[in-house]
Amino acid sequence: MACEGSCIRRDTNSRCIFSADSGLLAAVIGIYVATLSGKKLSTLRQQYTRYAAIPETNFVVEDKEAALQRIATAFAGKPQNPLDGLTVTLSDSQWFNVRPSNTESVMRLNAEAKTQAELDALVAFLETRKRPLRPRDQATDTASFSTSGSK
Repeated sequence: MACEGSCIRRDTNSRCIFSADSGLLAAVIGIYVATLSGKKLSTLRQQYTRYAAIPETNFVVEDKEAALQRIATAFAGKPQNPLDGLTVTLSDSQWFNVRPSNTESVMRLNAEAKTQAELDALVAFLETRKRPLRPRDQATDTASFSTSGSK
């Protein structure tokens, strides 16, 4: 989309990016569009949301690089993209991204699927696969996935 001159596009974590010279300009344009349409910004956003998604989920991890390597190894048979952490495509309709925080000892997980049912299945699948996020000697896991509040 950037090549096409579009001012709205998505990043690798499927967040919407509005290209403007400043945050203030983006806010003014958003308010202008909402005013013209007579709709809430949240309603306008929904028409551009094509996938069900979990809220970003954090996992405490001491060695983020080792955790990324364990995840890459655990999903070696699936297409992977190392841009912004690691994105693993499980099927044409399901994917997840795990990326290290630059400021905390955590990994951030984002997951999407085309339908809520597929997202629920993906979350159930990832729940059984959380082991790669943990070092081998860690016995418990405090983070859990949730599809409640999905986008």
